[in-house]
Amino acid sequence: MKTVYVLGAGVDRALGLPLADGLLRELDAFAKGDGKAISQTIKGKLGGGRRVRFSFEKYVSNQGENFAERVLTDPTLAGVVESALEKVKEGASDGAAAVQVVLEKLRAIREANELDEETANAVAALAGESEEMADHTMLRMRGVALNPAPRNAMLRIFRNAQSTEGLSEDEREALGLVVAAMTNFEELLTELFAGFYSNKGSEARNYLYVSWLLWAYMRWKSLTGRAQVEGTPNFYAKLANLTADDSVITFNYTALCDLPQDRTVRFHGDCLSFIRQDRGELITNVEAALGATDLEGIEKFIGGLDMSVEQNRIYLPAVVPPSAMKPVINRAFITRWAQAEQLMTDAGMLIVVGYAFNRIDSHFNDLFRVAANGKRVAVVNPSIEDTREAVCRLLGVAADTLTAVTMAGVPVQRSNNLLFVPLRGEDISDEMFAQMRDGWA
Repeated sequence: MKTVYVLGAGVDRALGLPLADGLLRELDAFAKGDGKAISQTIKGKLGGGRRVRFSFEKYVSNQGENFAERVLTDPTLAGVVESALEKVKEGASDGAAAVQVVLEKLRAIREANELDEETANAVAALAGESEEMADHTMLRMRGVALNPAPRNAMLRIFRNAQSTEGLSEDEREALGLVVAAMTNFEELLTELFAGFYSNKGSEARNYLYVSWLLWAYMRWKSLTGRAQVEGTPNFYAKLANLTADDSVITFNYTALCDLPQDRTVRFHGDCLSFIRQDRGELITNVEAALGATDLEGIEKFIGGLDMSVEQNRIYLPAVVPPSAMKPVINRAFITRWAQAEQLMTDAGMLIVVGYAFNRIDSHFNDLFRVAANGKRVAVVNPSIEDTREAVCRLLGVAADTLTAVTMAGVPVQRSNNLLFVPLRGEDISDEMFAQMRDGWA
C-alpha cells in the first residue's frame, strides 16, 4: 500500500531541535552564544553602513509585557485562564497559587477601572458629549506592562499548565493563546515579512537578519542532530528502509537522515537552499552551502554572499516562515505544495508523526482533509487529546465513534480508518510501527 509519512517538529525534538514555542528563546541564546559570530556577520552584511538593531530579548520582553494589557482589556480571556489555573494543583505546578493571586489583582484593577452606565453617562454630559460617546473606563490600559519577575513566572506556569489533565477545550486554548502571545515567533516573522515586502528599510533588514539566523541555526542543529542519530532513539531510524511505495512530507528544515529525494517534499523549505530574490531564482546544491559543515563554515558562507539591500541584490533563505499567511517566496514552492497534494491523493495510508495540525498550517491541513477521504490515517503525538480534537474537527469525525483499545501494549483510540497513538515518535516500538503499517486491521 502506498504510504505517505507526514513529519512535524516533534520528530526533530528528540535530536535537540526546539518546538515553535521555544524557538525565540533558542535563537536569542544562539545569537549570544555559539552563533554570536554568525549573528554579527549577518548584521554586518545587511547593514550597508547602518546598524541592524534587532534584539530577540527586547522582542520577547515586549510580547510578555503585552500580556497585562490583554488581561486588563479582555475579561473573557482572563476568566478562562483563571479557571484553568484553579485546576492546576501546587504539586503539579509549583507557584500556581502565586500566579493566581497576580491574576486576581489584575482582575481587581480591571474591575476598578470600569464605570457603571449611570456614572459614564454623567461624566460624558459634564464633558459636553453625548451618551453614545461615553467612556466606560477611566484609564486606557494600552501599554500597561508587567515587571519582569511576574511576567516570567506567568510564562513558566502557563507553559506547564497546558499539560494538566481535566482542562476544558476553552481553558487549554486560552492557555495556548497566552503562551503564544508571550513567545510568538510566528507573529514576529509575519510582522517582519510584511515590512520586508512593503520596502520598509529597517524591517526589511530585520527580516533578513532573523531569517538568515534561523537558517544558520537550523543548519547547525541539522549537523549536530545528524551526528546523534545513531546513538539517540528517534523516529528517523524507522524510515531507514522505506520502500518505493513510501513517500515523506516534512515540515522540518533539517536533514537528519537520508530520505529519497524524488519522494520527499520539504513543505517549508530547507537549510541548504536560498533564493536570489530580485531574479526569483532558487539556488540549490551550491558547494559553499553544502560545505558549511560547522559554525565557522556557516559564517564563512553567509559572509561570502554578494548581498546589498540598498541595491536590491538580496538573497533570501529558502524557508517559508512558520506563519498563518504562507508567502509564496518562490514559484518552486507552488510545485512542492502541488506535489505534496498529489502524493497524499495517490496514497492509501497517511501516517502523521509529531505534527499537531495547528491553525497556522491551515493551507496544508486543507490539502490533508481532502486527500484523507476514504484512507487510513494514523496520528502519533504525545499531546494526543488536543491533536485528536483538531483532526476529528478537520475530518468531520465524531470523537465518540472511536474505540479505546490496546495496541502493542499502548492504549490507543481507533476506528476502521483512524488511529490515534499517544506517543513521541522516538517511543514507537517496532511492533507498533508494524501494526500501523499493516493498517491496524
